[in-house]
Formats: sequence, structure tokens, C-alpha cells
Amino acid sequence: MTDWNFDRSSDFGGFIDKWLTENKKQEGYQGISKNHWKPNNARSCCANSKCAKIFTITERHHHCRRCGDVFCNKCTQYQRRLNNLAHLDPAGILYKVCKACFDDVPQESGQTHSHTDSFIHSRKHRSGSNGIAPSSRFDIKAEIERLKDGFKDSVSKSPIRKSISQVKSLMSSPEWQKSIRYIFYKLSPRCYGCRVDFNSLTKKQHFCTVCGMVFCSKCSNKDLIVYIPNEHKKDKEMAEPLLGIIRIVGCPEKEPDMCSYLRVCESCHQLLEQIQVQEYQETQVYDEVGGTWSAIENVNRDLRAAQQKIDDQLPKFQEIILSLDIVNGAPMKAGSNRSNVQTLAKAQENLLDYFSNFMFIVQRLKKVKPTTKGQIVVLNNLLKCKHAIYQESLYLFGQSKKKCEETMPQELLLKIQHIVETNAIRGAYITCKQLVFESIHLCDKYKLKSPIPKTISDCTQVLEPELQNVVETNKENWEEYQQNINDLLRFQLKEHRMIRPSDRRIKLEGCLHVETVMLWRTDSLLTQIRL
Repeated sequence: MTDWNFDRSSDFGGFIDKWLTENKKQEGYQGISKNHWKPNNARSCCANSKCAKIFTITERHHHCRRCGDVFCNKCTQYQRRLNNLAHLDPAGILYKVCKACFDDVPQESGQTHSHTDSFIHSRKHRSGSNGIAPSSRFDIKAEIERLKDGFKDSVSKSPIRKSISQVKSLMSSPEWQKSIRYIFYKLSPRCYGCRVDFNSLTKKQHFCTVCGMVFCSKCSNKDLIVYIPNEHKKDKEMAEPLLGIIRIVGCPEKEPDMCSYLRVCESCHQLLEQIQVQEYQETQVYDEVGGTWSAIENVNRDLRAAQQKIDDQLPKFQEIILSLDIVNGAPMKAGSNRSNVQTLAKAQENLLDYFSNFMFIVQRLKKVKPTTKGQIVVLNNLLKCKHAIYQESLYLFGQSKKKCEETMPQELLLKIQHIVETNAIRGAYITCKQLVFESIHLCDKYKLKSPIPKTISDCTQVLEPELQNVVETNKENWEEYQQNINDLLRFQLKEHRMIRPSDRRIKLEGCLHVETVMLWRTDSLLTQIRL
């Protein structure tokens, strides 16, 4: 056979590769080339340094079709399209290759590898050591209809059959309460929530009537009720049953005469709660146009209040500069009164806070979605007006600050800047730490699984070294400084909470309202810190 020594990158070499691939069935064709294969006795173990599995009678040699090196079976569970010369070719045939050849040179198509090991690992991880894997195919609406239909059939029976069913229910749960997955899940020896083994004394097995999975008494509850409304009790035809979570909006205020309490797990409880709140909100009459006008009016009221603070503070800032005699070319001395410097720094800090708050409220105005042409015109004009006011106030503040920088000694400017930055870092640190405590308290009280506490805690850990550096630069004791902050946080948590959910809304919407308020309040405070 002729030895073709063409460069793989050359056009002629590519032509030969393509020609051999297209004519692989020609007479005398022996498959992919093996001339570059290493002999089996060249290696006693797998060529993959991370594997290095020793070859035996059961663990045989396997060659990578591209590089020709010797590997074990597991390390050659990848495939690339190669031509007859073992070169990469999207039009070639799939051959097994090693991991290095699989990752080398991206290929548009024809790149596969075995997912068996990943599937087995994922299945074990999901199911635990018992080998039972829960099904992901779960239709919550179908399960709700199953419970409604089963309850309707149970209450529509004759008095004798109804009595017999009640007696049977004392010994075992009715069949209509059991999901089709109940038979599969009841084989599990442990709770799917806390993963603790069941026993006949302290850890009895209970099943969720919605999903069919088994839980202990701590990981499930009987807050699910299926009932016939009392207002339809006197009708000749029985009304359709309803289903809901008790103590959540949409549930009857008084216990209906015809009802049954069912056990439900925490996951299904949260899912049903969301569906119940959503259905309640959809049934409420809501004037979309009037709601948009109301939103514009509320944001505009907040903007006027923020604008008033700027209008009040800006003249005070200018008066402080005049009182320090630095406008008429009489610069302050480096040894000026420390209280004057702190007063100027505090006034500057307050103005910056008011400007950032103003811009944050403007962002709220931009999120309002107009529904009519009149609302679009009003919203655009309002944005233009507020933007002009902001630019004008910011220009006056910048001019006053520029005069300070031109006449004030550099040492005093650095002092003012240091005071402003110190207060900013301190305020951000205290705000984040208070948010962490409040969010953890709410998540623990209402059993919420929210990432907010972890996210804010990460922000606090970033700010803490910066604050410690500033405190030590000021030659203050960091431990005493932390103690003062903790005392302030105790007072704030007792008297001035940042996250305040409405008790009335909690009764109506449940944990969904708490999570919404916590997310909105955290987002607004962190946005103000960023601005």
C-alpha cells in the first residue's frame, strides 16, 4: 500500500481525505488506518494519567482511533467523526476516541460520548441509598381534579355505603386519596423531606395525598381541605367540590359542613398556595387604567418629597461654604476647627444621599407601564421634568463643590472626602447587616427557602474588611467599634425594622406576600447603596 505523506492542513491532503471517505466501500478497503496505533505491549496500564488502570484479562486494551494510544474501556467512551486516515472530518464515520482527542479542535457535528456513568450517578443522588428515584412527571392540576372527583363520589354515596366507607377510613386511607405513585413511593424506608428512617414508634410513615410521596409528620401537615361550599348545601344538585389551603386567601372563613382535611407535604403546600393566591387575584376586579394612574401619582408624590429634601439641603450646603469664608478667595487654614470640617462633610453626604434616592425613585417611574396614549404623554413629560430638575440641582451642587476644591487646602479636602467615604461604608455595612438579621428571621418564621440572606451576607463580608481598614486608619479600636455597631443594630431591630410585611396581606396571601416584600425591600435598599 502506498504511504501518503500529505500535510493535513494542505488542500491536496484534504482532498485525499475526502476522497478516501467517500470511496470507503471500494475494493480492498480495510477500514480506518491502524498504522499509527501503538502495540498492546507498549503499555501495561491506561495512557490516561488520571486513570492509569492496569490491563488484565478482564480489563482489555482499547485504542483511540485518532491518536492510536492505548486506553481502558472507560477512557474511550467518546466519539468523533474521522475519515479513513484518522483525521477529523464532519462527513466521516463515528469512531471511539480518548478524552484528549474528543476535546481537541471543536467540531460542528458528530461529537458524542457515553452518558451512562452520569445517569447512574444522578439517579443515585436523587434517590439516596435505597435506589428509589421519584418521578419528575407530576401534573398538579390533574391531581387536584382527582381529589375533587374522589371527594364528590365519597359524599354522594348512600347513607349505608357512606357509613361503611367511614369505618374503612379509620383503618386505612380511602383509595381516592392515594396518588397513582403511592404504591411506588410507599416502599421507601425513609422520609423524602428530612431523609430520616421510619420506625413504628417515633417516626411513622405518612403520604402526601397530592404527589403520593411519603413523609414524616414534621415534613407534612393537614392544611389541605376539600369541601362543598355551604351556600350550595340546599341545592338539589350537589355543587362541585373546591380545594384549598386553610388560612390562605381563597379558603372559606368558616369550616364547611361537608369537608375533609388531607395531608400534604411542604413542597405541594407551597405550590398549591401559589395557585390559590393567583386564582384569587384573577377573580378580583381590577381597573388597569385606574391602577396605572394611581401608580404614577404615588411615584410622583415620592419624587416631590425627595425633591423637597434636595431643595432644603442645597441652600444649607451653600451657607456652610459661605460661613467658612472660602468663596471670596480667603482659603481655610489647615488647622481649621474640626467641627466645621465635619459639618461640611455631613452636608455633602446628605446631599449625595438625597440625589441617589431621587434617582432611585425615577427608576420606579420608568417601570410604570402606561396603557393609554394619555398616560404615555404624561409619563414622558413627567420624566423630562424630573430629569431637568435633577440636572439643575446637581449643577448647583457641583459648582459649590468646585469652589471648595479651588480654594480649600488639599489636606482639608482629603479629610472631608475621608469622612464622607467612612460614613458611606459604615452606613452600607449596618444596612446590609440589619437586612441579614431581618431576612433570616422572616425565612425562619415563615419557612421560606430564599437566597436573599446568603446574598446579603456575602455583601456584608465584602464590606467588613473595608470598614475595618478605615477604622484602624482612624486609630480606633475595631472591637469597640463592632460593639457600638451591634448595640445600634439591637436598637434598630427593635424600633426601626426595614422589612415590614402587612399582617392583613399575610392573612390573605400567606408567605407569598412576605417573600415579595422581602425581595422588593432588599432590592430597593441595595440599589440605593449602589447609587
